[in-house]
Amino acid sequence: MQHLLQVISTVCLQEDGEIKIEYEVVKETGPEHDKTYEVVVKANNKILGQGVGKSKKEAEHFCSASS
Repeated sequence: MQHLLQVISTVCLQEDGEIKIEYEVVKETGPEHDKTYEVVVKANNKILGQGVGKSKKEAEHFCSASS
């Protein structure tokens, strides 16, 4: 996952010199004890990937793998 973030950073840096990479939880479903999270990864407010997981960290991992 760290390698992917470096690639995203490099691409965005080449575009305009500044990068802002962030993960955003866009949806939470299920009861408190069994939530599912949907997360998107953005670079300079451009969505590059999306993932779903049983934890925010797992969703972020799948998100990075999909971009």
